[in-house]
Amino acid sequence: MVPKPFATAWEGLAWVFSSQERKPVYGFSLVLLIWTNGTRRIPLGVRLWRRGGPSKIELALALLSYVRNRLHGDPEYVLFDGWYPSKQLLQRIRDYGWYVICRLKKNRRFNGQALRAYRRHPYWTDSGWLTGGLKVVVVRDGATYYATHRLTLPAAEVRRLSRVRMQIEEVMRVCKDQLSLSDCQARS
Repeated sequence: MVPKPFATAWEGLAWVFSSQERKPVYGFSLVLLIWTNGTRRIPLGVRLWRRGGPSKIELALALLSYVRNRLHGDPEYVLFDGWYPSKQLLQRIRDYGWYVICRLKKNRRFNGQALRAYRRHPYWTDSGWLTGGLKVVVVRDGATYYATHRLTLPAAEVRRLSRVRMQIEEVMRVCKDQLSLSDCQARS
């Protein structure tokens, strides 16, 4: 999410929920696909989400298809945040033969219950079924829930690999800070 609260001349701006602000913000939303080896980060694709157009899930599916079919990529893991683990996206990644590590929202259904009600202990690991019929291992780390469909992956490794996603988030921070992506308001 790139806030543009005062912009009037940009096409495609809309009210979009910002998890950083915890409220809807006027701006635009980008779907980024970034490759990383843990130290280097290379953007492979970017799509601008527009209200009334393809959903963010459909844009993410198109980017993953681009990596598989055009770039012939074979990632070790696909990581993404809590907005993207839909049934359609998780099944596509599984069909490609890739593994996923994703963050889950606390209201996501796991073994027929919302994750927040599944177990009260702040640190646990369990295997079961997400809504949509995908068998996963869920790792709770405090208030955060992670899932992977690589059932043999230990919980410590899931936590370690999920930290790589923070390096990917840094790409967006660089775009906002160094490239002044959030500064220009284009009022005319």
